[in-house]
Amino acid sequence: MRCVLIVVNVFFGLIGFVLLAAGCFIRLGESVYMPFVDDAVGSLPELMSSTGLSDGSEQPDDVSVDFGMILDPLSTGLIVLGLFLFIMGILGCISACCQVKVIMIVYVIVLIILFLLELVLLILYATQGIGGVVESTLISMIEEDYGGIDDYGVESLLLNVIMVHFKCCGAKNYQDFDNAKKWDRMRSFTYQGITVTQELMTPIACCKFEGSIPSISLEDEMCAIKPLSTDLNNNMNKGCVVAIEEEVDSFQTIIIGVLAGIVAFQAILIIFVIALLVIKSKEDGKVHV
Repeated sequence: MRCVLIVVNVFFGLIGFVLLAAGCFIRLGESVYMPFVDDAVGSLPELMSSTGLSDGSEQPDDVSVDFGMILDPLSTGLIVLGLFLFIMGILGCISACCQVKVIMIVYVIVLIILFLLELVLLILYATQGIGGVVESTLISMIEEDYGGIDDYGVESLLLNVIMVHFKCCGAKNYQDFDNAKKWDRMRSFTYQGITVTQELMTPIACCKFEGSIPSISLEDEMCAIKPLSTDLNNNMNKGCVVAIEEEVDSFQTIIIGVLAGIVAFQAILIIFVIALLVIKSKEDGKVHV
């Protein structure tokens, strides 16, 4: 049991160290990865120009996107999780090698708490899926933050990428954008040197595209102004919640299997540590006698 605990906790300690390093890289290594992000963002003006948007002439150099609201929490989460796993690995190794009773008790209590949390998450995912969380998140972003294809706010960028990638529109359908506070339906388009103002029925990101991000083009320039009810030129009737669920559900068996395996493995660790505690207590009792 002690050997198993040592091997397992060395493994988790290494994972924690890798996550910690990844978090520090995201926090401090912007000069390495941001040029790639900027290239992807820089493709948006070209897309806007292809739609005829009058402000589509904006150059990529003028684009300023603050990814801090996503990257900072992500890096913080990785750093915290990495430190937690690294510390747990150290505590587990000390528990197995030195059998310090206080540390063993703390270690097993944390393991039990994690086991219960993982069990609840497994049950919730198996019974309810992720639809509820995805829907509430998307609706909040649409109503409060979405500004259209030419909005460089992080929320708008994320929604545009999601809708283009998953070939969907809104959380449930295009009607979700009726409550979008920042999205302006009246837009100016330029065709063959003539500028006209048109009302959009759906965001341009709901249209059907040729190619894949970042090299994409519209199948029909009028798709957001005159979407076809048959969904030939627009994904207006397919919600992103359903699209994302379909993507995740294709891996559902694997996800549930992995989560169940982690929970079962956690239970074995708890049993091992409790068994070592019992053995340690008996040995201490014999010494005192």
